Amino acid sequence: MISGEDTAQVDTVKITETGQKWEIQLDVSKFNPEDLKVKVAGDMVTITGAQSDQFGEGNTSSLTNTSFTKRYTLPTGCDPDQLNSNLNAQGTLIVSCPRKYYLYGPSEKAIQFRH
Repeated sequence: MISGEDTAQVDTVKITETGQKWEIQLDVSKFNPEDLKVKVAGDMVTITGAQSDQFGEGNTSSLTNTSFTKRYTLPTGCDPDQLNSNLNAQGTLIVSCPRKYYLYGPSEKAIQFRH
């Protein structure tokens, strides 16, 4: 049996960042849903995919392992507990997080002074 390991290229990656939302779209159509994982630790999002394909039998078989890992840092204002992911029928994995606490710069604040 011959074995090999490939690092898969995720064909399309689209990152959208607005004042209301952070979103990543990945084309993972070459992977089965059960082969994909999305994890969050602190402000770090890790997306992984791994699969094995075996071809042939006996002395003429081969095993191919394909995998990828993508890491992204959540921007300011994203609550990691609000992160969600969806896989659509076209094989696009969508990972998004609302930006509830997005700051638009310093805000004015009146400070009362004492005499």
